[in-house]
Formats: sequence, C-alpha cells, structure tokens
Amino acid sequence: MTEMITFSITSLSGGMNIGPQNAATLTIVDDDSPPTALDFGDLRSWRERQCDPMHGQ
Repeated sequence: MTEMITFSITSLSGGMNIGPQNAATLTIVDDDSPPTALDFGDLRSWRERQCDPMHGQ
C-alpha cells in the first residue's frame, strides 16, 4: 500500500516570503515482503547460543 501526505505553507511571520514552491508531497511506499514462517530449529539454535557457557551467560 502506498500512502501520500501533502504539506503546504500558507503564511509566515516576520514578513518572510513563501515563494512559488509552497507545497511538497511525501510518498511512503510499502515494499516490505510478507513475514516468513518461523523454523523452531532456528529458535532452538538461538537459545543454545544464549546459554553457551563460553559466552559467559
């Protein structure tokens, strides 16, 4: 899903001029890939590394 936000400046204080470009558009493109399946073997491997006495834990 793509989202767009438009910003515009309508007035400034202190006598400053805005100029010809008073608006901007921010486009956010959702290009994330869908989540992958969790392999419980990966989780077990991670836990074993966390409890490894060689790492001082």
